[in-house]
Amino acid sequence: MPVRLLTISSIIFPEHFRFVSNHQKWTSTLIWSTLVVTFSTSFVMGVNIGGPNVYNAFIVPWTRGYPFPCQKDIGVAQWVAYVWWNCNYDNVSYMNKTGYYYLPEVPTNREPIQRLIDSVHTICFVLGGTIGGFTGQYWYTFLTRRNAIFVSMIFQVVASILMIITLEIYYGYTDGDPDLLTIVRTLGNKNVAIALLYISRFLSGWSAGMCCVVSTIYLTDISPRPMRGKIVTFHQLFIVIGLLVGQIVGLPWLLGRHKRVLILIIV
Repeated sequence: MPVRLLTISSIIFPEHFRFVSNHQKWTSTLIWSTLVVTFSTSFVMGVNIGGPNVYNAFIVPWTRGYPFPCQKDIGVAQWVAYVWWNCNYDNVSYMNKTGYYYLPEVPTNREPIQRLIDSVHTICFVLGGTIGGFTGQYWYTFLTRRNAIFVSMIFQVVASILMIITLEIYYGYTDGDPDLLTIVRTLGNKNVAIALLYISRFLSGWSAGMCCVVSTIYLTDISPRPMRGKIVTFHQLFIVIGLLVGQIVGLPWLLGRHKRVLILIIV
């Protein structure tokens, strides 16, 4: 029998065609899922990117083998040391008995390679992010989207544990000019601690790279079609929020002090 057709604005539809409203709304489950995913991946990624911008002046002498309060480069780092550890940078002879009070100057001919060495912890993060981004598709293909997110957070948890160990075994944060016993005890595990720092940053970067792939795919899967663009943008939003939080908590009067500064990476 013939099929009757309806014409609406020059578009032809079969008579039995059903029109469905596309005005989907937020539900409690959708809100909860979006927040859990973005807080546990995107937000953490932002903190790991933004934190080093503040505490890099602490990391540089730390990785050079001078993890003591007053050994700071010029600028904000010395101001922090002056305020919180009473470091006197005006009178050289006041506190400089062991040579571990001021940060030694780098020779001009060695400065380029030293700057490269100082930035290795950031390079490790970028390398990890590159690998995590390129391999992210394979993780969610074999493990599903949700399980791939779990794996990315396992990388971050391991990175946090390594950072805690790093701070415990390479700890020279005593006020003033350290004595020789403190220097020997502190520098004994320097190489191991710095290696753990680099591994931790690499794993954090790997987790961040995976986050860019698996989190966005997962958000796309759980979102209704008309809301897909809106929900996926939460990934970028929480990265920016994480950047802001990483900058704020790294301020000297919050967590940006010697005994607390490396804890920022643990987040």
